[in-house]
Amino acid sequence: MQPLRRSSPQPAHLPLRRRRIEAVANHSARPSVRLPAGKARWVLTGFLALLAALSLAQWPGRSEALARLDVLAVKLGLGVTQIGVTGLDRALTDDVFAAIQVSPSSSILAFDAEAASVRLKALPWIKLVSITRALPGEVTVRLTERTPFAIWQNRQMPFLIDQEGRTLEPAAPSDYPDLPIVAGAGAAEEAGKILALVARYPQIRERLGAAVRVAGRRWTLKLKNGPELLLSASDPEASLARLEALMSEHKLLDRSLAAIDLRAPAQLVLTPAGASG
Repeated sequence: MQPLRRSSPQPAHLPLRRRRIEAVANHSARPSVRLPAGKARWVLTGFLALLAALSLAQWPGRSEALARLDVLAVKLGLGVTQIGVTGLDRALTDDVFAAIQVSPSSSILAFDAEAASVRLKALPWIKLVSITRALPGEVTVRLTERTPFAIWQNRQMPFLIDQEGRTLEPAAPSDYPDLPIVAGAGAAEEAGKILALVARYPQIRERLGAAVRVAGRRWTLKLKNGPELLLSASDPEASLARLEALMSEHKLLDRSLAAIDLRAPAQLVLTPAGASG
């Protein structure tokens, strides 16, 4: 049997869109046995019952017996001959097919869709997986990829992350000018919460340069051409609400300040620009 053939992968940088990648096995080298429809149903039913019994039982020679049944199923026309993949854009095609783990010598009855789904979800870009099988030998894989949400700066290395904090791939911030930047240990996992909070305050959101996670406890917001905002560890929302009230009255963000310390609820510390220490 000749190896499975796949169509050429699409470049990963193309815009998101639905694709279909197929792998077709050529069975000319080992022709399958074609059975009448009625007889095929009885053979298939027997195979399923036998495979189920062998899969549940533990006995010497079990693995060898299952392998022989798999070969026989392929000869009877139940080999995997086509793999259809949709929803693939940013994930690497070779990684996806390696995770599916289907070989020309495998039958569709022995293909473990659940295990393949687990392997696919372990890939950085893959969020959801749906796998269906259709006799005699078609496997269809539907993927939902993760959406880039922010750039995470970790030890001077920028990475693309999704809203759940999943690291997708290394990325230069200049390639994603519209994505916010978060930095520091633990910032990726908490990025969704702090950026959702900042989004409620348009004046701060429009000036946000980066949200820095400090000591795994609190956030400092670095504004573009403006001061740093040191937020409370226990209640960052209260810090931003307080700042918003002060901005309308004192125009704090327009002052020449290096930092605005909002960590203490009853205290406001302003550090002038150029101040030492």
